[in-house]
Amino acid sequence: MKKRKTVVFDMDGTLARFHEQANCLEKMWEKGFFSGLKPYENICEAAKRILNNFSDIQIIILTAINTEIFHRVKIEKTEWLKTNIGSKCNDIIFAKVGESKVEVLSEDGKINKDFILIDDYNKNLREWREAGGTSIKFVNEFNDKGTNGLLWDGFRIRYDFTPERIISDLSYIANS
Repeated sequence: MKKRKTVVFDMDGTLARFHEQANCLEKMWEKGFFSGLKPYENICEAAKRILNNFSDIQIIILTAINTEIFHRVKIEKTEWLKTNIGSKCNDIIFAKVGESKVEVLSEDGKINKDFILIDDYNKNLREWREAGGTSIKFVNEFNDKGTNGLLWDGFRIRYDFTPERIISDLSYIANS
């Protein structure tokens, strides 16, 4: 029997073009900021295809929200995900900013390699890998230039890969 895989997608900077917005850290406090983000179309399309065609893969969206604007942003992000990933996108977990993604998904701080995180932030990826999971860096236009810390030394998926390539790479990584 084939073991079920779980793919955990980060939202901001991975599915949504968060950093593309000028002054994004200031503007994220404004109403409508998150619902107005543009998607990274190729990875959103890959996530849709996985949701619709691969029953052996569970998709979870794990995204952080600042506690001061939690309720409003939760609504905006949920609407954004339904619009850009589809109505089957039901496994959405909202963490507090700064909360460990590993801790959010596990009671004992451990996960296994069948839990795959796709994220744009190295800190999250390192914690995930150290806890036993599989980490994949989502390389966007902003995050992989070596100007702020070390480059990611593990698996990568790029924003400009086709949906087919993303699914193929993900399948290879999940089965390695």
